[in-house]
Amino acid sequence: SLEEVLVIEKYFRTTLCMYPMMVMMRLFKSFAAQARLAVVTDTMVFAYQDLIHFFIVFFGVFFCLTLSSVLFFGQDLEEFGTIFRATNTCFRMMFGDWDWDSLDKVRRTVAMVWFSAVMLLMVLILLNM
Repeated sequence: SLEEVLVIEKYFRTTLCMYPMMVMMRLFKSFAAQARLAVVTDTMVFAYQDLIHFFIVFFGVFFCLTLSSVLFFGQDLEEFGTIFRATNTCFRMMFGDWDWDSLDKVRRTVAMVWFSAVMLLMVLILLNM
């Protein structure tokens, strides 16, 4: 049936997305032959444990703030209506794309405290480590 074909096509596209990742990994492997390029891979090898710990903290804080945004603003704002939309919105907020007017209309004090926490924790502390 058509639904089965669409599911197969979806899995096929997902599989095709893996190919450029494999090419990238092979490219990183070939960096070892050139001393200047090997600095990139050597740095990643030496820093992997620190990066893992950083991402544990980063994603823990990020998802706590995302969940609180759904609870605070999800009923009133479409961009915080689901956890997936809120994740996208919070990710965009970290890089300077936010709509303060919509947050301000819902709950000004809560929005100010939550937004300040996002900017302080995510942008100023975690992204500048």
